[in-house]
Amino acid sequence: AIAQHNFTPEFYKWKALIHKINLEEDQALAALEKLSIYAPNDEESLMLRLEVFIHFEKRAEARSILDQLQSVVKGDAKHSLLAFFDGLLLMQVNRYDDSWHAFVEAVRLDPNQEPALDELLNATEFEYLRSQLGKVLQRVLNKDPFNDLVWYYLGLWYDDKGKDHKAMEAFANARSLQENPKYNLEYADKLFDLDHYQRALKVYGAYFDSPESEESYETYMRVGRSYQMLGDIEKAKVSFFRAVELDPNMYDTYQHLGECFVMEEKW
Repeated sequence: AIAQHNFTPEFYKWKALIHKINLEEDQALAALEKLSIYAPNDEESLMLRLEVFIHFEKRAEARSILDQLQSVVKGDAKHSLLAFFDGLLLMQVNRYDDSWHAFVEAVRLDPNQEPALDELLNATEFEYLRSQLGKVLQRVLNKDPFNDLVWYYLGLWYDDKGKDHKAMEAFANARSLQENPKYNLEYADKLFDLDHYQRALKVYGAYFDSPESEESYETYMRVGRSYQMLGDIEKAKVSFFRAVELDPNMYDTYQHLGECFVMEEKW
């Protein structure tokens, strides 16, 4: 494949991307240099160059390409991506207020811009601004109440704030709009936190029915505790034993298993 596509823009795009993933800066930049020769004004190539330059903190080069792209790209989705890259560049130079507003603009232009949503929710640099995120997401939902991704992120924001009932409602809205295992898992976890064990088990079942579900100690612990609280000790033990297999170093699993054995009078 390399021999067939050698000296083509597509070859150098993949080459630069692979080197970026492997953190091979010199090789990635060399591939970009070749790409600038074979496709100097190709929009996709410029986007890739921008991404790689930002990744390796080549800020002057990245800013130059960003300015070039802002004058030629069309459509909200592409301008949203540019706003996201602008936010990353601003973050690298500690301009956190400006970076925050760039990510907010990215979400305004394209509410499904998940990398921007993730930065707004999770970047430690925005801890002092995080309280504003709820209003940002609510404005999006006021325009489009059927955006499942934004409901999901609003649920995560409420969860971080300790607003369990509002988080549960937001996760419920997300999963009602789109089948997605991560929506099911967050909703089930919140049902568990609020002691709705029967409903939680039903949603955990829907989660595990998905081929995209992942087994984890935490999830089996919650499933086991739900069964335990409902008095179904046999199913509780099955889940706790699976939790032990996944992480044998978590002592609380053994505590809950011990409680099950006590209830069965198995001393």
